Amino acid sequence: LQYELNNNNHKLLSYGLSSYDKDNNQGKLETYQPLNLKALKGKTVIVIDDICDSGNTIRYLKNVFDQAGIKALFMCIYTKRDTEHLIETSAFYAEDNEWIVFPWEKQ
Repeated sequence: LQYELNNNNHKLLSYGLSSYDKDNNQGKLETYQPLNLKALKGKTVIVIDDICDSGNTIRYLKNVFDQAGIKALFMCIYTKRDTEHLIETSAFYAEDNEWIVFPWEKQ
């Protein structure tokens, strides 16, 4: 994907946020991989999140991008019914009480 995007004058960037600790308890939203917002000012970005669970990450990013003058579209791989109104689209729905373990989370 990055190769195709870069060949068409688009950039693939990642931004690391987490609101869960190592024991899967939700807490404070923490940035572990920052993003240069100045470079994106006046552009449109597509944000793809693994899951829209509580919606805290999406709400946070919407605020950050709005304040920086960046138009953003939000997509998730999984979303829960209570938070689907926060995003443009998702691939799958998860039950409200379902915990999904992604391959990169397995130990």
